[in-house]
Amino acid sequence: MPDQQLESERIEELTRALRGVMERVRTTRAPAEVLDRAVLGLRALDAELEAHSHPGPYQQTMLDASEDDAGEGLAVMDPEAFFPYSPVIGARNPMAPPARFEVSDGKILGEVTFGPVFNGPPGSVHGGVTALVFDEVLGCTALANGAGGYTGTLRIRYLKPIPIGAAVRLEGCMGKVDGRKASAHGQMWVGDELCAEAEGLFIQRKEPMG
Repeated sequence: MPDQQLESERIEELTRALRGVMERVRTTRAPAEVLDRAVLGLRALDAELEAHSHPGPYQQTMLDASEDDAGEGLAVMDPEAFFPYSPVIGARNPMAPPARFEVSDGKILGEVTFGPVFNGPPGSVHGGVTALVFDEVLGCTALANGAGGYTGTLRIRYLKPIPIGAAVRLEGCMGKVDGRKASAHGQMWVGDELCAEAEGLFIQRKEPMG
């Protein structure tokens, strides 16, 4: 177990370092010689890590979908610990901003700051990124209330642009549950301004989710 913990910490440290590189690449005005050295270094790193890649299939709760997931469920766990490979909150996924979630009285409360990698309109977050984060907020809300499932529909109202670099407050609340169908609602705030809101419908599988 100590070796697994050390490996996990190193993967997360590598992930944080790669997020920094992604932002530097997105915003760089470096001269050609610096870019050439960066390309060579990244290609060497890619080749070194490729030899240790897992072939899949993958999942968010663990690397390998064939591994046993011994988690007790999101209702009693930290969402970030439950989904370490999530593209939104995952500590081991370099594309995650990352957002921070916590479960409170059946709600998901969170925060996220989007860097330049997530830019869409000038100075603002890409609308597709907003949708990605809402999907995770609402999906985790349903899961925290024992109704986790696949996204059936996701409806979003974009009210105001979300600025790059701004602290965004997230909230997800549970709606109705009807058999295998569950609804959830969410909002994104910057300060006192409501920037976007969403409603999602999630469909549970007939067999338990693994």
